[in-house]
Amino acid sequence: MKTKNNVGLLQYAVSFIQEAAQQQPQRDLGMPGNRHYQPKQLQPYLGYDQWASFCIVVEWAWLLALAKHKEMPVSTAKLLTPELLRKLILEVTTTEMTKLERSKTNHDILALLELMEPLLPEPLRRWLH
Repeated sequence: MKTKNNVGLLQYAVSFIQEAAQQQPQRDLGMPGNRHYQPKQLQPYLGYDQWASFCIVVEWAWLLALAKHKEMPVSTAKLLTPELLRKLILEVTTTEMTKLERSKTNHDILALLELMEPLLPEPLRRWLH
């Protein structure tokens, strides 16, 4: 995913992950261990609810690889926009993943995929791993 100013996937993802931490105070940004000793500057990246964001980035990279190697139709690949990645990162949390995992899927990634699916345009859904 490149744009005119050559911003890549990780640069977009990091900015969206930071945005999610800053604009969503309900997110649990606590990290494992004693919260007293957690560096505040790492919480937007390593906080509990941010783990789902990194899983989304991995799924996104998979979708981009399918597009790059022409396994996915070009018309579908065009749906892989920075705005869609942002939407996924802002709307899916680890807390939601865990709730779905414990109540239904018994698997964290299956829970993630189930949370992502309704947020994706229909043509992209079949390409999730």
